[in-house]
Amino acid sequence: MSLSASYSDGLTHRFTVALQPDQPHRFFVKAAPRSNPTQPYALTRQVNYRVLQPYNPPYPRLFTLWWPRWGNWSELTLEKLLKLSVFILNIHPGEGRVPFDTRVLTEARKRNPHLKLLTQYFSTYGCTQSMCAALEAADNDPSDPQLYRKVFVRTASGKIAYAFGDYPVFNLANPATVDLLVQLHYRVWREDLLLFDGAFMDSTWRGFSYVYGPYMPDKDLLDLDLDGRADPVQERDRAFEMGRIEFLQKLRAVMPNAILTANSVAGYPDRFHLNGNTGPLRDRQGKAYSYLESIDGMEFETDLEALSQGEYWLSFEEFVQRYRAWCRDTGCFTLVPNKIVADESPNSDKAYQTLQAMRFGLAAALMSGGSFLHGGWKYYTYFDEYDINLGYPRTAGAPIASGSPVWRRDFDNGIALLNSSKTQTITVDLGGTFKALQGTQDPGVNNGATVTRITIPPLDGRILLK
Repeated sequence: MSLSASYSDGLTHRFTVALQPDQPHRFFVKAAPRSNPTQPYALTRQVNYRVLQPYNPPYPRLFTLWWPRWGNWSELTLEKLLKLSVFILNIHPGEGRVPFDTRVLTEARKRNPHLKLLTQYFSTYGCTQSMCAALEAADNDPSDPQLYRKVFVRTASGKIAYAFGDYPVFNLANPATVDLLVQLHYRVWREDLLLFDGAFMDSTWRGFSYVYGPYMPDKDLLDLDLDGRADPVQERDRAFEMGRIEFLQKLRAVMPNAILTANSVAGYPDRFHLNGNTGPLRDRQGKAYSYLESIDGMEFETDLEALSQGEYWLSFEEFVQRYRAWCRDTGCFTLVPNKIVADESPNSDKAYQTLQAMRFGLAAALMSGGSFLHGGWKYYTYFDEYDINLGYPRTAGAPIASGSPVWRRDFDNGIALLNSSKTQTITVDLGGTFKALQGTQDPGVNNGATVTRITIPPLDGRILLK
């Protein structure tokens, strides 16, 4: 592979090295400092590099988010990691140090070359302690008029707007703030490069619904341009949207080989988030823009939860349409969680009452190439349906007949079925002989029986083996 090093004086040095996939490589570049050009090797810079393996694990594809809870590192075992396709860990509270033995992660990657390890970034609010300190210093420095009191979103009365109580919201409408955020995120990425494959960017939301209500008692509207007056909502949201587009574009430019995923991005048309403006999305220069240009996948944070509970605002067909716009079977980093009660322990009785919702969500995720999670954040969840190998898909997920609410997808080693009807129990002829899973969590469903037809209740799913 050919690498290059460019300098501010316009000189570029190129060199060729042999790189092994998924192996960490450290390069050291020596140069003369500008302050003392007579010492050619006085300045040393370390460059980290790793070539990523292609991502195409067998099904089902599973992920976790923020597990384990900070400090519970004894839960982070090799056996659990080997069951996952995508592992997302926030290692950056406090001073951003890694307080556990990272050899379990490198060993897991060695044993499971499909596993991708992602760290956490912050796209619209939230930051590590050290990053927060740098942002606050810039926001409070009157010597830099581009950033002074412009790093965080403020109300018309000058108060900083906080998300969910204590997370300052970044003023992405200010280009200088965008540049500072990219710089700080890239600094974190350079330190993590040899350990992580990419980043999950939390709270990449449109609009500002999360800074209102009980989380922000002050009802002043927001003032992104700092003219002392509340901004018109449409202009405010458009400016914020353009800033986030620019942030993701620049982050992709400095991290071209990283896996970048985000949640709630590109409108997230549900009852809690802004639906967006009509017409194509455009950046600051007026160019039509798609988030697919900058990130590799998104997290559908509330879709499956709403579908499995039969909520009215989202149909299964709408979910599949958006899901497939983001997700293809090979190299898909889209995440499809089906959350139970917020941060409910998966070992609680209430969690196991949701086995039907888990089956429905897993079958929905299997209709395309995304990774699935059922349960609250910060917990490791595992169910009988996970402990199988379906191999790879032989067909696309589709209704079994025109207009049918039952969807099916065939794999090398079995099939996935779901009933998207909210009210109708449906019996399905399978067109062959299959075997139910043998499990312990719901033996009435996973009883190991041989079947040629199966009855599926509303909002339920089945995994059957050949």
